[in-house]
Amino acid sequence: MSKPFIRTREAILSDPYDPYVANTPAIQRKYVYQLWPLKRIYRYIDMLAEFGFNSVMLMDLAEDYACMGFRLSPREWGEKLNAISDYARSKGMSRTLFVWGSGAVDPNTDKNALLGWTFWHPCPCVKGGNEALDRHYRAQAMHAPHFDHFITHWGDPGGCRGGKCTFKTTMELHNRMLAAFRKKNPDIASTFSLWAMHMPDFGGKWPGYESVDTVLKAGILPADVGVAMHGRFRLSEARAIVATRRRAGVWAWYLADDEVMPSMHVHTKVMGEYFNSLPAEASRLVSWHTVDSNCHLLNVPGLYVGAQLLIDPSRNADSLLREFCDRAFGKAGEGFAAGLLAIARTRCQSDYMRLARLLVGLTFRGAPDEHEQPEKHLRIVAAARKVVDRLKIDKSHKSDLPLIIEPAQFLKELRIHLRAIQEYAAFRSAFAKAMRRGSPITESTMPRVSKPGAYMDHFEYKLYREHLDWQGMVDRWPAKMG
Repeated sequence: MSKPFIRTREAILSDPYDPYVANTPAIQRKYVYQLWPLKRIYRYIDMLAEFGFNSVMLMDLAEDYACMGFRLSPREWGEKLNAISDYARSKGMSRTLFVWGSGAVDPNTDKNALLGWTFWHPCPCVKGGNEALDRHYRAQAMHAPHFDHFITHWGDPGGCRGGKCTFKTTMELHNRMLAAFRKKNPDIASTFSLWAMHMPDFGGKWPGYESVDTVLKAGILPADVGVAMHGRFRLSEARAIVATRRRAGVWAWYLADDEVMPSMHVHTKVMGEYFNSLPAEASRLVSWHTVDSNCHLLNVPGLYVGAQLLIDPSRNADSLLREFCDRAFGKAGEGFAAGLLAIARTRCQSDYMRLARLLVGLTFRGAPDEHEQPEKHLRIVAAARKVVDRLKIDKSHKSDLPLIIEPAQFLKELRIHLRAIQEYAAFRSAFAKAMRRGSPITESTMPRVSKPGAYMDHFEYKLYREHLDWQGMVDRWPAKMG
């Protein structure tokens, strides 16, 4: 391919936002990248650039402080964020600031007030709303000299609380934010995101949105404001956006990683099916496309695969994973690939954008078929563990990729996650048999899934607890009804 398929290939550096992470100091220090020394974060940027990304998206949100356990003040994180963006600029990368349009945060408050302010989500028609929003926009605009682009999200979180705002309000507020940013950086570009706008529980909180035309025909946003599609590329939307001479982008999420179920995610099937199906026209229509990064350290192989598919979406995702392992781990690469592909085939088969989030993995709630196959998963993971448990690091190999995790540490992570998957498969198998027989289902009668400790192997444990909690509720339900 003579040129990259997508011109601007952007990695979103976000958080594994989950109470387990936010309340576990050892996990925070290990996996929340904002707490790493700047030197290590700069290496992260180097790694992303080497993978094929030429842009990064950063953010200054309340979630950041919660995931950091409030170990950095807003001022400290703000300065660090700007330094990261400046380093990315020195590498020739573009930089986007992600902003919650109505997720107002007062940077001068303590942590309790910070959280309270954030979950208020003020809008213009409630008392104090305009003042709160303007403070929020001025605080975010302090980053403007360090960025060349920002994007606003409105559907999640946010919404009108006073009953007088409409969807038009979001575009008017975008313009207010744009004015605040351009006071600090006259050349900064901006994008209005359609994320969750079509979903009643999210965008429906701003009445009036029907389709992308609601934005394009409103005549409110300036002509130079781009529009980002929700989660995945859609040909009709992209054509409509570009027809108005606006930049079309794709703010992809739950594509390479998982925000709310922290663990090692290997989404080769999801990314492969998505990118392989992109029409050739997408290259012309789409100015930029993101890949999400939440579970830092654990998601390095998936980031490589995502970046390479943005460059050439016709490539095979599993082959790209093996390519990464060869480059990163040398002679041991084949063994690493065996373990990672086992995770891909037992944990990460479905595109979560097409699923109700709470249904994933629960056999009794109409979950996808791959979660109904515990015996198959036991066979896959048992075979992989035989390889990975005896795998030796190739100490003679010098990776040509500037990795942010050492091979020996990654091998420990891989072993821990394979064990969690195997335990969960054994639990699901026993759970299904007990359901068929009408046998008691309790924590003491079922195989256990180890509680996460020093590792972020949280996916299976969370689903394991949901199974048991759901069953306990069912067992108690007749008594409640009586």
